[in-house]
Amino acid sequence: MIIKTSAALCTAILMTAQSAAATPKMINDELQLNLQEYVGLVTRQNIQIKTRKLDWKDSKFSIEIEKADFDPVLSLSANRNANRRLNSVQQQLSLSSISEFKEQNTEYDVAISKKMQLGGTLKFSLNLEALDNNIQPDFIRGRESVVFAGLTMTQPLLQNRGIGTTAPLKVAQIGEKLAFQGYRNARSNVVYQAINGYWDLYEADFVTSLREQTVNKLGQLLKINQRRASLGNVPATDVLLLKSRLANAQSRLQLAKLQQEDSLNTAKYFMGVSSQTESYSVRTKNSGLRKELAKLIADHKSNRPDVDTAMSGFYAGNADYLSSLMRAEQENLRLDYAGNQALPKLDLTASYGVNGLGTGSSDAIDNAFNGETRANWSVGLNFSTPLNNRKGKNSVSSASLKKRQALNDIEETKIKLGNHLVAMIQGLDLKNKNIKALKRAWDSDQQTYNLMRNKYKNGNSSIENVIESEQQLTVAKEQVLLSMTNYQKSLFLVKQIDGSLFSHFNIDE
Repeated sequence: MIIKTSAALCTAILMTAQSAAATPKMINDELQLNLQEYVGLVTRQNIQIKTRKLDWKDSKFSIEIEKADFDPVLSLSANRNANRRLNSVQQQLSLSSISEFKEQNTEYDVAISKKMQLGGTLKFSLNLEALDNNIQPDFIRGRESVVFAGLTMTQPLLQNRGIGTTAPLKVAQIGEKLAFQGYRNARSNVVYQAINGYWDLYEADFVTSLREQTVNKLGQLLKINQRRASLGNVPATDVLLLKSRLANAQSRLQLAKLQQEDSLNTAKYFMGVSSQTESYSVRTKNSGLRKELAKLIADHKSNRPDVDTAMSGFYAGNADYLSSLMRAEQENLRLDYAGNQALPKLDLTASYGVNGLGTGSSDAIDNAFNGETRANWSVGLNFSTPLNNRKGKNSVSSASLKKRQALNDIEETKIKLGNHLVAMIQGLDLKNKNIKALKRAWDSDQQTYNLMRNKYKNGNSSIENVIESEQQLTVAKEQVLLSMTNYQKSLFLVKQIDGSLFSHFNIDE
């Protein structure tokens, strides 16, 4: 099961990572990953990223929902009406002296209406009524049909014209763009946190290895000195001191392994892997501390971004900054909408229709369209406005303030993240200098340890000096390692802020 799952993970990495060197390896139930492979897997498998992507996809439906308001609407109806009443004297005179009026009519309505993006509505309707009453002559009783076909239009000229109608759609479209930037931002944050987790695991792997080396060295020294003490060549206190320092080193090793396990579980979390069901380990690939250090120092100039280039990338690709621009666009749209709603209502209305009559529906329709035209038309204007218009005026004032707030947010985001970006880039230079200084300290401690070890072999130094120099050497290595991982975290934070994080790994956004 472990091998099968690991193969799936490797496939996922290879599908995401574009580098030909990205070849994951499983060795003794350990999946060895470099940073490229790890980030490729995180972007593909992380559950939080998948969830935020669903939020973005969901926002697309909001656009379609708003677009649906402009879809044509078909209306159909059929009604059977019965009516029976006594006629008044006046009604009897107009209805051939019939004292009682009886009718059973069937009415059919078909209409197609459409809302236009300019704010108007257009409606075509067809009404057919089959008449059956007792005032019809016997030869057409129940066969008489009336038809009306017409087109009506209402077009707002002020309020609800244009932006007053399309604002919800435009807000939804900007909302989709905001959701995408939210997804980009969440994805970027998760990947950056995952990268930090990778460097934590990288550091924990190295620290564990360094402390294992210390335990092995002290163990070998203890065996040698136990034999020498049995021969009376060294005092028994040297053996006791070594036992004490070995126990202390073993304790420090266990702490390192605990940190390594914690970092492992964090890395697997970002990879979307459950430690409960998948028991294999994940280890970081490295070429040895000295080679890794030399490469980091050599690559500093090429890795350090130019401030102007980074700021240009920030304006073009930072999700927080782009989101602030879109929020300002959204508030500007709301201001336009509020301004439209503050206008008086002035609507143009127009209608045109034809009437038809015949013995049967087809005869009536033919009469309406092909016979003598009996038109029904109208044109008009409807006007209304609140006398004080307090609602409209205050809505505009409120929307104007919110737009100003959004513009201030743009400036704040630009200054805050821009200053942070510049500080981080400048900080890379300082951290690189610190790494070089710690490397010199490491070299000196290495020479001291070698000198003390050789002196001890020749009987010119105490075991305590050897132990202390070895401990100082281990501390120096761990300090170098910590400074290296801090440098890498800062470097990728710069890439996150300037929007180049995914392009660095050849991963599409």
